[in-house]
Amino acid sequence: MDDLARTVALLKAKDDIRELTARYCWFATRADGEALADLFTDDCFIEIGPDNVVRGKTAIAELVSSAGRGSLVPVISNHVIEVAGDDATGTCVVQSRVSPRSPAGFVACYRDSYRNSDRGWRFVSRRYQLYVLDGQAVGSFD
Repeated sequence: MDDLARTVALLKAKDDIRELTARYCWFATRADGEALADLFTDDCFIEIGPDNVVRGKTAIAELVSSAGRGSLVPVISNHVIEVAGDDATGTCVVQSRVSPRSPAGFVACYRDSYRNSDRGWRFVSRRYQLYVLDGQAVGSFD
């Protein structure tokens, strides 16, 4: 593969991953647990805190569906994505002005791992780290 083809492949992978995170937000807002869970690999998990890990697509679908439509309106920004073949890692900031736990919303970070397959890029894991809740700092930016 020449340099141009490698560059195009890298840019496509990064764009596909950004689209994946945008779909995640869309399905979370709509509380569409089935569609959101389909964005994950079979061996997936979401870590919401050190003692709160949701494993598997069925559990993720149930978590998202139970939130209620419009109870969360996440907005993703500041992607940093590293691609290594069919695997990738990334971070992004997530914020929402609406949250079931917080009337003033939150700001947090996702630390993600992704895998490319015949179904396209999918999340393997999402690790959520809360930074600001109701306008108050609750975590460190590390």
